[in-house]
Amino acid sequence: MPWNVRRSAVGCVAVGRTRRRRRPPTPVLLARASITRQHFSRRHLQGARLASSESPVTAGTARKSRISQPESDGYDLNMEHVTSKDGTRIAYERVGDGPPVILVGGALNDHTAPAAGVPLAKHLAPNFTVYSYDRRGRGASGDTEPYAVGREVEDMAALIRHAGGGAFAYGMSSGAALGIEAARGGLPIWKLAMYEPPFVGGGQGDDYIAELERLLGASRRSAAVRLFLQTIGVPRLFRGVLRLTPAWPKLKRLAPTLVYDATVMGDGAVPPAARLAAVEIPTLVLTGTSERMQQAAHALVTSLPDARHRVLDGQTHNVKASALAPALTAFFSESQTSL
Repeated sequence: MPWNVRRSAVGCVAVGRTRRRRRPPTPVLLARASITRQHFSRRHLQGARLASSESPVTAGTARKSRISQPESDGYDLNMEHVTSKDGTRIAYERVGDGPPVILVGGALNDHTAPAAGVPLAKHLAPNFTVYSYDRRGRGASGDTEPYAVGREVEDMAALIRHAGGGAFAYGMSSGAALGIEAARGGLPIWKLAMYEPPFVGGGQGDDYIAELERLLGASRRSAAVRLFLQTIGVPRLFRGVLRLTPAWPKLKRLAPTLVYDATVMGDGAVPPAARLAAVEIPTLVLTGTSERMQQAAHALVTSLPDARHRVLDGQTHNVKASALAPALTAFFSESQTSL
């Protein structure tokens, strides 16, 4: 989640025949503008306002009693779909030309997320055919109970099969952990890249999942989002600010999937070496300059059979697509012998 504040220029406005300097915007206004601009596209925000006037589509015909229908929420419900093994329809957008790349978002991400969706896909499109998809329970995708990590792996398998039977994969944050599970499961992934897999422990695990489930069971989605933000270390001021932005209703709609990401992450520790040993494909672990994330990446790379770590200077967890794309392009374009 982004919570950095950008400085904006202070301009002048005309008042009658005189000119006076406009007062600098307060930190709260700056934060509101920064969070909204960086995490949600204009299309995303416009869609949220239109959501109430659009109708959802059926999420598939198989096992209708168990498969939920997606909320429109401003999404293009004419997105392309694949059908997962359990009958759930998974929505995606495809752009570009070249070898396929599957983008896997993290917590509270959908297919429009800047660092794991359409914005990143557009940077990669000159060299790859990029699939940005809504993970189950999000956006225009359906959902099927009960949740299991294996079902999300099956969703990725359906996308890869549709893409031609093999693909590169990239995971953002907890989406990286899902990518690891997919590679462990033997999916035909040629190479796996990830950005800041949050294997840093601290507040994750069964108690966190139980509290999320309690809040969501009581229809307290806002409280569930606040708990997540607190758990990942978002300062209290910015947790409050975020609630005042147009982004908040969107986050509330995605709140039920916080349990999914928490389940994928487990206790938040780096997986045991015995589990990671099954990930035999070339793997790139990218981080920004956070020391904590770099330490987690080092521990992960040490246990993976064929992995390396690279730091993207000047980047935080709120990484820019323009900074990610060159690193991903170079990694995916390398020949196997040069790794």
